[in-house]
Amino acid sequence: MNITELIVELLQKGQKIELPGIGTFDSEVQSPHHDLQSQVYYPATRTVFFREGTSGDEGLVAVIAQRECVDETVARQMWRNYLDALTDKVNE
Repeated sequence: MNITELIVELLQKGQKIELPGIGTFDSEVQSPHHDLQSQVYYPATRTVFFREGTSGDEGLVAVIAQRECVDETVARQMWRNYLDALTDKVNE
């Protein structure tokens, strides 16, 4: 399973993704609109943003468990492994 692709998929669906100990990814949709002055039409867009700090939500762990057909203990370990690898990459 590619957790990065899962995060993207969930954000595209408008779900919030919390990375325990790191922060939360969320997204907002800007409605389509027409700029009357320039006569340009702008379709709906989704903007992703990140907030530092977490509340300990493990919603992503539940999704991983369901998708991988494992219990939440195994899913939580998969998530920790991912976060450790991500942390290592960031700190290279």
